Amino acid sequence: MKKLALAGILVIALLGLLSAVAFSAPPDVPGDVYVTAQVEKSVWLSVTDDQVLLIAAPEGPALPGSDTDAQFSVKANWNWTLQAEPMADPAGFDFEGTAATIPASSVLVESSGADGTVWIDGGGSTGGTTVTVTYAPNFQWTDAPGSYDATHTYTLAFQ
Repeated sequence: MKKLALAGILVIALLGLLSAVAFSAPPDVPGDVYVTAQVEKSVWLSVTDDQVLLIAAPEGPALPGSDTDAQFSVKANWNWTLQAEPMADPAGFDFEGTAATIPASSVLVESSGADGTVWIDGGGSTGGTTVTVTYAPNFQWTDAPGSYDATHTYTLAFQ
């Protein structure tokens, strides 16, 4: 019986030793992850004040009238430029109800005629830059009195 008890103790000890070896965790092994981040060039333009009303001076259309500002918000993660594209001739109706147009040059954008491309502003990376653009009348005595409308397009681009 002693031999049997001794053999049982040896079997239990041997199983304990084997299970300790079999189930022990291997040592920590480091591993690296290489991260590549690719950030694309990005720009964002918001028109924050998009209504411009120009009125000729009461003394005559060739005299200075009302100047009005338009405002934009620019966000960019790279060098940028903002420009006003050439505007189509404003169209509408004269005071007799006849369809008419006036030349785009009758509208000034930053002191330049709206009939050509106008460079407005530029800069570097920004989380939000406000750009104010001044419109002014440049009406001529040959412009028929009336009410005219046009849409003016701006382009925000990378430098």
